[in-house]
Amino acid sequence: MSGRGETFDAGVIGGGIIGCATAWELARRGLRVVLLERDRLAAGASGAAAGMLAAQSEAQGPGAWLDLLLRARDGWAPRADELRTETGIDVEYQCGGVLRVAANAEEQAELVARAAWQRALGLEAQWLTAGEARRQEPALSPDVAGALWAPLEAQVRPARAVQALGAAAASKGVAVREGQAVYGLLRAGRRVSGLSTSAGTIHCGVVVAAAGAWSGWLRELASLPLGPVKGQIVAAQAPPNNGPRHIVWGRGAYITPKASGDVFIGATEEEGVFDTRPTLGALAGLVTRAGQLVPSVNCWPLLSSWAGLRPALPDRLPVLAASPDLEGLYVATGHYRNGILLGPLTGRLMAQLVTGEATDVDLAPYSLTRATLPAGTEGRTAA
Repeated sequence: MSGRGETFDAGVIGGGIIGCATAWELARRGLRVVLLERDRLAAGASGAAAGMLAAQSEAQGPGAWLDLLLRARDGWAPRADELRTETGIDVEYQCGGVLRVAANAEEQAELVARAAWQRALGLEAQWLTAGEARRQEPALSPDVAGALWAPLEAQVRPARAVQALGAAAASKGVAVREGQAVYGLLRAGRRVSGLSTSAGTIHCGVVVAAAGAWSGWLRELASLPLGPVKGQIVAAQAPPNNGPRHIVWGRGAYITPKASGDVFIGATEEEGVFDTRPTLGALAGLVTRAGQLVPSVNCWPLLSSWAGLRPALPDRLPVLAASPDLEGLYVATGHYRNGILLGPLTGRLMAQLVTGEATDVDLAPYSLTRATLPAGTEGRTAA
């Protein structure tokens, strides 16, 4: 179907984990939804991620952000079961824990302090000496100073998670349109009336912009200081019974073993680059740093490499908000390194916002107005 002149209740822009989860949740509430992706589902940052659900490892201290990350992490296990039941797709959810490794005394002090404040909040976190860390994870280098063990951290396989959410959305009647680009919003006065797309006009009174690093290309969001942070990843094949059993995370690299035996090694942090080509120097650096954590890395066969563009705002917090200027426009972007972790919860929160339900958490810290550029800088785009 061309999509020309069709009418829906809501249009969702972006076929990553945020867009798919939002479309699914809106459809579950009875809305007629179209999901528009200019390429294919999971073609962007979602499909390029490592899939860590590491709330305790990402937050820097107590507060609303940690609470949001924990709620998202703890909701993933039932959501993975629900998706498997609805779609038959296994997202490879594993709750295997994370070892945050210290290479020296400075890093040790930082992680010991992190373990202390997390335990004070009632979270499971334990500082392990070097010997204890190697007993927990025999693949670790003998040179490590110790590790912070967070046993409730988890992971999924990102591309399968997006595939499952897209299939679940389609099963609820969402019109999933891959290869259909959005050119801009249509307006009726100060409210959204539809979308101009590569396949024609779509009429809808609600639009959710969830296009990741490209969300700022919409004219209405041009004042967002949103940009890409390129992350490169290497995939390798660990020998049976000779690779890490847990996620190993050190300064400059992490190693994420998947259920099928492949291992993701990532990820770089390259600001402001709209370029998804892997580079030899970055990949070599990742392998070197990973080998300092787990020496056997250097003997693993290479499978592939890739890069994704994380959408990031200066404060590294997402926008989960309604536009104060254009009625019917909602924004869900800027998830930076936590898109996979926050995806299902973001979908639920955005659906609650759109339908006027009370949201599960206070969304004030994630407002659109807090993230806009200072006066005089309007018109900047992510390009």
